[in-house]
Amino acid sequence: MANTIDPVFIDKDVFAQELLMEATNALAPVSKFSQRWDAREVGTLNVKFPRIGSGGTEVNPTDYVGGSATMDAVQVPVSEYSLPFEISNIELNNGIKLMDFSKTKLREYLQDLTSSVTALMTEANFGAAVGVDSSAFTVADLPKMAVAAKGYDKVCILEPTQYATVIPTNGDALNPGKSAYGFAQGIHMVDAPLSADAQGFGGGSSSIALAGGLPAKWAAFADTENHLVIQTEIGLPILFRIWTDSNTGTHYGNFFPSSVLLLLTLALVSS
Repeated sequence: MANTIDPVFIDKDVFAQELLMEATNALAPVSKFSQRWDAREVGTLNVKFPRIGSGGTEVNPTDYVGGSATMDAVQVPVSEYSLPFEISNIELNNGIKLMDFSKTKLREYLQDLTSSVTALMTEANFGAAVGVDSSAFTVADLPKMAVAAKGYDKVCILEPTQYATVIPTNGDALNPGKSAYGFAQGIHMVDAPLSADAQGFGGGSSSIALAGGLPAKWAAFADTENHLVIQTEIGLPILFRIWTDSNTGTHYGNFFPSSVLLLLTLALVSS
């Protein structure tokens, strides 16, 4: 099979790079949580994360063994997610580009995955919010959240209303990829509501566990379909498939990995 999705579409490598850029931006808010991406079947995975012990550092040791630093594990149930779509030849001939259409559907798909992460950010999971009033949220509340948040590589995730109050006037000083206000991994906005009772969240790598991968059943593909695997920067593989109904000229596609998320340990919720 040729190394293109179809001559009418676009070169496969270019297509993959464009989708990778879209995925990198969409997954940035959840990219620093504990992860494992080698799932091959729907089921359960153990995701390991480091814990700091107490009294583990020795002075003038008599030997160099032992210690209290440990790796804990949490079980993450893995389910399969899929977003199907279709586009007709008429729509393509009317100027709709498969690239733009696919990027829009990928953004929708990853927003759904990200929402399944942020849905965990509730007071029931993380405890009562630190003293932050969401109706009067200001940039001065960010350091409070950073101090109260647990763990390392802290990240802050805000709903649009709260994010709007902390955007600097010069427009470029709140780069999501850079440390800000005590959050080493930056401050990010999500378009959808964060969770049932939270508008902001701050936590570290041990706050939430992510697990997933590509199901083993997608090891082989028909000659009549094209596919590519988008290996995202966080390690999550996303499969993109597309095939054409020769009778109708309709092009069908899917995005999916298997991917699931689970709470690990205490972090901060602002509600």
